[in-house]
Parts: sequence; structure tokens; C-alpha cells
Amino acid sequence: AITLEAYVEEPFSARAEFVTMTLVSVESQLKHFGHRLPLTLVCDSTNVTYSHGNDLLVFSVAYALRATDMREKEIWVLSCRFDLLYRFAGTPPTQDDADAMSRSVLTLAHNYLRELAHSFTQLSNLPPLVIDVAKFPEPE
Repeated sequence: AITLEAYVEEPFSARAEFVTMTLVSVESQLKHFGHRLPLTLVCDSTNVTYSHGNDLLVFSVAYALRATDMREKEIWVLSCRFDLLYRFAGTPPTQDDADAMSRSVLTLAHNYLRELAHSFTQLSNLPPLVIDVAKFPEPE
């Protein structure tokens, strides 16, 4: 089992055990044919929200990506949402706890986003676009 621990400034530790991750929605759209290489991948938005009830914590991670060609013409768009379900022990997490845990959640979801972008561009008969490995600054 994967366990996340969130440490905040106060002496509190929230523990949550990973249960499952679900691709809730995905939309891939090829906007234009006759693109000119190279393509540039742009991440328009990344949004993380969470909710909890009983002993469960759900993080929803939504992405909006697009690829443009050398003329900056929009060629391809992808929007998707992952839900990651965790079971927590003890006191429900606070907003600070969830914010601290969202970094680990983003790292996990990012790996699946990379695969989606690569696969969907290739299936759209575009050169497969590769998203870099997630690099987050170290907490202070």
C-alpha cells in the first residue's frame, strides 16, 4: 500500500493510504490537419481539489493541454480528470494537510498524464508529444 504523510508547520501528521486512481474523463480533439512541425505542448491549466467524508479523501486533478504548430495554430487539445481515493486514519485532514498532500498526488497523476498525452497524440497521427517528468521545488 502507498501511504502519504503530510507534515505542516504545527506538530500534526495526517496519514492517508492510497486506495485507487480513476480516469474520470478525457477528451482529445484534433483541431486542424496540415500542421507544420515542430509542435509545442502547452499546459493551460492544472487544478487540484479535494473533498472528504467518512474516512475517505478524494483528490481530483484536472488538466487542460494543447499543442500548437510553428505558426502557433492550435492543432490538438486534451482535457482530462483523475480522481485519487485515499483512506485516512484518525482526524480528518485540514486544508493545510490536503495542500501538503497534493504535491504527492500531483506527482502520481502527472505520470498518467504523460502517458495520455503521448498515446493520444500518436493515435491522432501526430508526432508523439512527451511531457517532462514532474519536478517540484523542495519545500522550505
